[in-house]
Amino acid sequence: MKRFLRDDVMEGGCGENLFASVMELLLTAAVSLAGVGEGLVHVRPELAPNRSPLSLGPGRVEFSAVALGYSFSGETRSVSAALRGMASDMLLYWGSGSPPCWRVMIALEEKQLSGYRSKLLSFDKKEHQSDEVKALNPRAQLPTFKHGEIVVNESYAACFYLEVKRQLLFMNSSFISSVFKSQGTRLLPEDPSELALVYQRVFESQNLQQKMYEVAFYDWVFPEGERHESAVKRKRESLIEELKLWEGYLEKTVRGSYLAGRSFSMADVVCFPVVAYFPRLHCPPERCPRLMEYYHMLKERASIKASWPPGWIENPVGPESLKNL
Repeated sequence: MKRFLRDDVMEGGCGENLFASVMELLLTAAVSLAGVGEGLVHVRPELAPNRSPLSLGPGRVEFSAVALGYSFSGETRSVSAALRGMASDMLLYWGSGSPPCWRVMIALEEKQLSGYRSKLLSFDKKEHQSDEVKALNPRAQLPTFKHGEIVVNESYAACFYLEVKRQLLFMNSSFISSVFKSQGTRLLPEDPSELALVYQRVFESQNLQQKMYEVAFYDWVFPEGERHESAVKRKRESLIEELKLWEGYLEKTVRGSYLAGRSFSMADVVCFPVVAYFPRLHCPPERCPRLMEYYHMLKERASIKASWPPGWIENPVGPESLKNL
């Protein structure tokens, strides 16, 4: 490793990107050798060109990139304690019953980051349009998600951020190596064909969400003078065709399967909050029987129960917006 650093970094001029990658590799290997799993190493830079490349002690990791004149040392902490610390740096602005907000909350629960801070805002009172939210999200939309100094506002982006985040962070004069991907539920499979299907269902769910919105909230979006029965009929027929597609997807799987296979995945994180609207808004069960089976299977999952919209708990019965579907 010392020769690699000297030849390829110092003489080859590969620069800081390669250096950061090597540092992360050494950190990950050190944590593994120390027997603490894929946790977190808290390290501080010290100029110490004569330190040994790697030394381990009970609950401690030390190593140095000798050729570069840096030494990193620090104490290991448990995975759960480390992630609690990570979660406390997270802040989510959200609204009850919003599928985009709900999916981010499910992702946080699945990644065992339930210690995040949150602010529940009222759409009716237009609290999402406050200066506090606009300072982070100029669109004044929810969810608005902040992790340290990183702001991720789109719900799909936030969910993927929580799954794939793995980088070397410099915080408070210390380096922190963080790994979310292997924490909690793995939401993106390794197998290419399985991953492709997850991606397909994730982004395809936007069609189901949009078409459901256009029927369920038609009267709310369009003023009375701009409503047309012919438009309502077209939107209703479009939603029915969309439901047929999703029913067909589930028909091709064995009962008890998730949207993209036998394992819970990002597809379920993203799509379940949309599916949950159909029984709430009184969609006839016979219109989408397999989706309703899927709904009843997932509604008892711990991450979903923990993030269930408080407005739905207070008012379990929703309006009959989809009764005539």
